[in-house]
Amino acid sequence: MLCSRCQQEKPCPASDSATGDMFCLDCMTGGVGSKYGNNPTEYNGRRYDSQAEAERAAELDLLLEAGEIHKWVAQPRYVLGDLAKINFTADFAVWNADGTVHVEDVKGYETERFRLIRQLWRAMGPAPLVILKRQGSGWRKQIIWPLDVDQSKYQLDKLVA
Repeated sequence: MLCSRCQQEKPCPASDSATGDMFCLDCMTGGVGSKYGNNPTEYNGRRYDSQAEAERAAELDLLLEAGEIHKWVAQPRYVLGDLAKINFTADFAVWNADGTVHVEDVKGYETERFRLIRQLWRAMGPAPLVILKRQGSGWRKQIIWPLDVDQSKYQLDKLVA
């Protein structure tokens, strides 16, 4: 199969369910270090798991300076599930200027565990979960709306270009 990342004909044991992209073992493991081929990147004195995550942190700082958001924090932790508790650390929690809050997770590769988290989030998440994937110079976004969240209160389109 043709690896979506390195464009070489290699066995591709992993796929991204959202895009159908296939990844070879080398790209999944990044050779050494990163499990999914991410390049850990430092921004503003903090280490992020990927370059895309660090770039999103820089964008959030620009939104903060522009007054579009009130504040943001990295690595917020959530516990999902009723009987079996699942710990989930998102990439960012964002307090919007309009008083609403949303959670962001930058994804390159989506694991089976994250697919479970997606389902649990829809059932019991505290705020919308915005899943961001790099697409050219911008982002492709998918919003997971928890069942008890009023979508009409949110204007997320202008915060994620």
